[in-house]
Amino acid sequence: MIKKIAAELDIELTEEQINQIMDLMKRISKLDLDINKISKQLDKISSTLGDVKKTVEENKGLIQKILDAINHFLRWLQSVFSS
Repeated sequence: MIKKIAAELDIELTEEQINQIMDLMKRISKLDLDINKISKQLDKISSTLGDVKKTVEENKGLIQKILDAINHFLRWLQSVFSS
């Protein structure tokens, strides 16, 4: 299975890497993981990241407006003193 997936992804794996992947998969299979719970947690994280991204974008616009105002003020000051 590992070799088939690697071939589909055009990835070359050594026998040692294949063995490491198999060992990892065996260890993961022994964990008591609730896939539905993990999926819900990932959905929540995704939603939270979306909110963070939106907030950053909104603040980025605000910061740009502040910088533009400061820049405008400095140009105005420069024009007052150069006259």
